[in-house]
Amino acid sequence: MPPKSGFSRTRNVDYDDDDIYDDGDYYEEEEAGGGADAGGGMTEDDKEQMRAGTIRVREALGDKSDFTSDEQIQEALWHYYYDVGKSVSYLKNKLGVVEPKTEALVISLYESYVGQMLTWCTHS
Repeated sequence: MPPKSGFSRTRNVDYDDDDIYDDGDYYEEEEAGGGADAGGGMTEDDKEQMRAGTIRVREALGDKSDFTSDEQIQEALWHYYYDVGKSVSYLKNKLGVVEPKTEALVISLYESYVGQMLTWCTHS
């Protein structure tokens, strides 16, 4: 609760136009100067990694790569710092691709168990 004496902790500061930071100055310097961020925020090395990574992700996705755009793949690669495995996992989860490994494992274990039981019953 503020004090009732009328005292305020804030000050009335009058800024000159020159004192205020202007975002436009920063962006103009960045565009003119170039540097690592010139060209859309990607260096030549980044562009090469992105190109190679996109190809590797498409290969890893197989048939599912038809449903994924280059933009989605490149966004995942950028987010995961060009880690192809993590990018593929992310895209498969995003696409709703379920790996049939666990279901196939359960079915094969069940069939194996039933086969053993039938063998045991016929030899008894």
